[in-house]
Parts: sequence; C-alpha cells; structure tokens
Amino acid sequence: RYFAYVDFVAFQNILLQLPAICNLIERACESKKGPISLDDFKVANRILGIGGQLSRQQVDIVFQLFDLDNDGYVTARDAFEMCGMDIENNRLHAVEGRDGINTFSPPPNYPKVGAGDSTPVGALASHKTEKGTGRRLSLQERVMKYAKQFFFFSVAGGLAVVPVYPMDLVKTRMMNQRTVAASTSRMYSTSFDCLKAAFQYEGLQGLYRGMLPSLIAVGPEKFIKYTVNDLMRNSIRREAGQSYEWLTEYVSGGCAGACQLLVTNPLEITKIRLQMQGETSRVFKEKGFPVPKGLGLNHMSFSTLVSELGISGLYKGASACLLRDILFGAIYFPTFTASKKYLASANDLQLSETSNSVISGSLAVIPACLFTSPMDFIKTRLQVAPRPGETIYNGIADCVYKVYEREGPSAFFKGLLPRVCRLSPQYGISLYFYEKLSQLSS
Repeated sequence: RYFAYVDFVAFQNILLQLPAICNLIERACESKKGPISLDDFKVANRILGIGGQLSRQQVDIVFQLFDLDNDGYVTARDAFEMCGMDIENNRLHAVEGRDGINTFSPPPNYPKVGAGDSTPVGALASHKTEKGTGRRLSLQERVMKYAKQFFFFSVAGGLAVVPVYPMDLVKTRMMNQRTVAASTSRMYSTSFDCLKAAFQYEGLQGLYRGMLPSLIAVGPEKFIKYTVNDLMRNSIRREAGQSYEWLTEYVSGGCAGACQLLVTNPLEITKIRLQMQGETSRVFKEKGFPVPKGLGLNHMSFSTLVSELGISGLYKGASACLLRDILFGAIYFPTFTASKKYLASANDLQLSETSNSVISGSLAVIPACLFTSPMDFIKTRLQVAPRPGETIYNGIADCVYKVYEREGPSAFFKGLLPRVCRLSPQYGISLYFYEKLSQLSS
C-alpha cells in the first residue's frame, strides 16, 4: 500500500515517542481504573501532555497499533506487549528500600525483580499481568486471581441458573418426546403445554428437579470456558498477530468448549436422568403400572444416580456433547466479540461496559443455540434412560438415522425455543453479576 509523506512523518514521530506514549496509556488506565477508549485516549493526551501533543491522525494510528483484540479499548498491557520487553523495562518500579521506605533506587543488595522466576522480567502474558496497568503478578497473586474468578463465576452462574431452570427441564422433555412424522399424537403440543403439565402434576419442586447438578457444574464450566478462551486467544495472537483474527476467535472458542467436557458431561447426564423421572412416574401411574427399578427410571437421589452410572456411564454421550460444546464455543465467542465491537461503536446507544457485555452475551447465544441444537438433541437422546418399548440408540450415527427415518428432520430442532429462552437470559444474567462482583472487588 502506498502512503503520503505526511503519513510517514506521523508514523516516525510515533516511533520516537513510544516510551512516552506507553506511559500515557498506563497513566490513563490507572486514572480510569480500566481500559481506555479512543475518545479517552484523546482527552488524556490533551490533558496530560505525555508523549507530546499528538495530532488526530497520530492518535488514530496509535490506537490501531495498540488495540490488539480489536474490542475498541486499549490497556497498558496492550501497549507493552506491542512495544516489547525493552520498553516495559523503562517503567519505574517502586520497591522497599532502607527503613522500609519505597524507592526507585533500591540498595545494591536488594533482590532483583523476578529472581527465582523462569519468566523474563518484563515479559507479559495475560494471566501474569494486571489488567489496566501491565504490572507483573506474582505466583500467589495469579492463584488468588484465578480463585477469585472461579468464585465469581460460581456465584454469578448460580444466580443465573435458578430463575430460568424450569425452561431447561422443558427443553429436555421436549427433546425426548417420541413422535412419528406426520402424526398428531404427542404428549405435549407446545413447550408451554409441557411447562403447564409439569407444574400441574409435579408442583414447583418438579420444575426444579435436577437443578443440583447444574449448580455444581456452572462454576467450573464458565471458569474453564472463559479462561481457556482468553489464554488460547492471547497465545495465538502472539504467534500469528492480527492477520487471522476471525480464525483466532473460532479456534480459541472451540478449544474452550472442548475443555469443559470433563465437567459438563457427567453432570449433564445426571441432570437429564433426574429431569425425566417425574414425567416417567406420571406416565406409568396413568397406565396403572409401577415404575420399574434398575433402569434409572425410578426416583433416585443425585448421589445414588452417580454411583449407579459409574465412571463409564457418566461419560455416555460424550462424543455428541464434545461436538456440541466445540461448535457452541466456536460460534458464541466470535459473535460475542463482534457484538461488543458493534455496540461500542454505536454512538447513539452510549452503553456502559457492563450493559454492553450483558446484551452481547445474550445475543451471541442465539446463533450458537440454533446451530448446535441438533447435537444437543442427539446428546439428550443418548443420555436419557429409555423406557420399556422406546427406541435405543447405539451411538451418534444410529441416533441420526433412526430419528430421521421415524420422526423426520424437524425432530432435530425439538426443544430449540426453551433452550434459547433458558441460555440467552442465563448468559446475560451471569455476565451482569460477574461484572458487578468484579467491580465490587476492585
């Protein structure tokens, strides 16, 4: 690409002032206590004056260079990662000196910063630095950071599960409803009919049957998903740069979805078995038969069900669950990022960062649910305990063939509406409470 001489001069002046520009970004982030936008950077440059009075063209160039994740915000970490280790080492580090007084000039025998750590001083990684300042975290601080994030995800996720859980029960029962193509005979005509029947015959307690596994799984699931996505995305960007931004989002999101399988599958199958027990009891009672024991159909507690399934049973349907989670993560995270960028650039909306995250998270779930609904349907059919006379499936391919032949292609999208009605608000609520908890802790 050809560019004018004035562009060359503007870029040259930026290179000469990089250390001062990094300090400007750091000061601005410290004052705001968070990442800064393009407008924040312009105001900071005008007021603080660090790095010289940059022109509007130079400000735009700096922001394009330092906005590594293209989210419309820049942190001190972004600046120091772009400039490299030598620039970061020019920052002032106040350490404890004589008489316990902090100083920039420690005694000669003071331990070097980073001693005993294999990571080079100034080498920044997302999990080893403090957001907004670029300060390198100690091992203890990193452990506490992750412990705090895990706690926040558990609390926020638990608060989000409770109000929408009945829709999860409806989703499972709608997916398991066996019908013949073109037949009008069915247990539930709509999702609302399923919800009404569950409440009528089982009460409020029945609507929340099987919620314990969801509450146990939500913390580890969210923590693994978001942490692995961030680590993978930052790692790929350091190697490949910004050339393959969308591919980076897809790969990191897919890996995040794959890593949560160890946690999600055992608790998914126990949740599904518990959710179906109330309906099974009702069906057998209406026909005047006792519920057979030993098939996973009769009422069992969570602990009893886990011991009955065993290790191999807990991972039944894991292949379908893995495919669902990989595809869900590969769709959700790029859509979430794109939505945040769009909302941040919409000047007429003027959304706060929390509102942006909540809306983006809620919207990103919808296409992810749509494209992963067939795999979630197959996973449910494989994991549910079949009643006497119901079709038994031997793997993904067998399930696809039998369902397509007997129930038609539309069957793979059973339970889509209640699934969206559950996950969309659940993600939005969990992100809201996570942001609020993070703000309170800060």
